[in-house]
Amino acid sequence: MLLQQAQFIQNMDLRILYLQDVLSNFRDNEVAIYEAGVHTGWLLKMLESERNKFSMILDHDPDVIGTTQFGLPVHTLEDALHRGIKAIIISSTNEALIYHHIKLVAELGVMVIRLYSGEAQEIGEILKLNRLHNLVDDHNIYQFVDRRKNSKKVLVILAGYKSYLWPYTLERVARYAPSDLDICLCSSGIYSAELDKMAENRQWSYLHTTVNEVALIQNIAILNHPEAEWIYKLDEDIFITENYFNKLLDGYLHIQEEGLYDPGFVAPLLNVNGYSHVEFLKIIGKGAEYKERFGEFKHAANRIKCHHDGQAAKWIWEQSLPLDKVSNEVSANGFSYTVIPHRFSIGAILLRRELWSNLGGFKMAPREGVMGLDEEDLCHKCVEQSKVMCSIQNILCGHFSFYPQEATMKEFLLNNEELFK
Repeated sequence: MLLQQAQFIQNMDLRILYLQDVLSNFRDNEVAIYEAGVHTGWLLKMLESERNKFSMILDHDPDVIGTTQFGLPVHTLEDALHRGIKAIIISSTNEALIYHHIKLVAELGVMVIRLYSGEAQEIGEILKLNRLHNLVDDHNIYQFVDRRKNSKKVLVILAGYKSYLWPYTLERVARYAPSDLDICLCSSGIYSAELDKMAENRQWSYLHTTVNEVALIQNIAILNHPEAEWIYKLDEDIFITENYFNKLLDGYLHIQEEGLYDPGFVAPLLNVNGYSHVEFLKIIGKGAEYKERFGEFKHAANRIKCHHDGQAAKWIWEQSLPLDKVSNEVSANGFSYTVIPHRFSIGAILLRRELWSNLGGFKMAPREGVMGLDEEDLCHKCVEQSKVMCSIQNILCGHFSFYPQEATMKEFLLNNEELFK
């Protein structure tokens, strides 16, 4: 039930949230809607619970003035002013033009409410996230051990199910994380005494939930770090390397300053990844050998051997070890980036809080056990909003495996432990 309620909130239109908040300041029959079109029909349907706030529709078309539309009488602007209307909602995609014609009514004390302004978007985002925060708080489904530094940057680590990797992956985080970074270990649907103790020893925060939904716990973590403007997201099976955090941030800022693209998120060069395994193997001159061995060499989000073949993952890792040495060789090439043209596995990314807020948080599934909805939605929204997904080519990191490859890779790890440290 909680997840269904959370998804309902995430799906709410920001303009409706904004209007509901504004309308709470008015009494019954104090508000008019400008323009008797289809947009107004939609608006009234969405605001059914606030219907009593509206007394009339306004229009300048003589063919509709004096008629009843959507259950409300249609009047002129002058009639509305004589009747003491306190606010007017512009209900039209031609908002800018209508506002230009009626904005002077504000001097008479009438509030003009715009739905397509930056203010409506910004306030709607805040209201949506506040509702989500209140919802999860009311359900008492998480415990947050708070050791924040109130940093402008937060690292959210999803961990709890692959404890055999923690001596490698989480130790690398401890080794390479800058001192000004807030770090929050997050266990979705599970409590780990080992992670709790690790967080205490490292002075990291620890968050665990009773509901197993990874987008939910990430959203809770970010909501509980309100000062963080930059969000690093990391899975427990990612092996970061030296200068990971600075290089990702520098890469993001470089792309932004260059001006060719508006970045959505940036990711490192991951070895076992549907997109960046190709880039990595090209850099080290192993692309042709991979194609000869596995019969393919292409970028794709799924249905390729880099995603499901344990031997492919093992072979790529053999070219990646020792990881720090190979990473330094890759970094020596200097900064460059590529644009990711398809869905991307988001095990290691950096994004601005602004984008997360615009999304209404990472997309949550309506029930536990549904994986990948947050990734799918983030990639989709980045494309939709021209927020480009980029791979930073001078920072190599390791992704241990995808699920079908785990057994093969686990055996390989046990036989080569020192190379992974």
